[in-house]
Amino acid sequence: MNILDFFAMGSTIKAVFRLGFLPKREEFYELTPDQYEQYYKSNEQTGEKIFVLLPDDPQQYNDVASGNVLVIFTEREMHRFEGAGKTIESYCTESGKTFATFEEKLYYVAGQMPPSFSQGTKYAE
Repeated sequence: MNILDFFAMGSTIKAVFRLGFLPKREEFYELTPDQYEQYYKSNEQTGEKIFVLLPDDPQQYNDVASGNVLVIFTEREMHRFEGAGKTIESYCTESGKTFATFEEKLYYVAGQMPPSFSQGTKYAE
């Protein structure tokens, strides 16, 4: 992994800590033409597809719908969530510990990574 990929993955891991869950690919929906128009009124045009996260889980959906978490991702960012999930899982597997929930995994991994990854989230030490 080159240094740019490493930093990009780091920002995605930070997003997982902010969200408090690992989104599934099918929970991302591309913006409609009207939504793209609105989005580009306040954001630079990237040439990438833009997606909104709408979680299947009712509590996660409520958190997103209430504006408590970041919900807009580029196509490139969306694809990085799989790698972020693998990174989190590898930390947990290497620990030899058993985790009942993904949240327990996030608390554990937050303690293993530099504090900047979970800073400002409930997982920060």
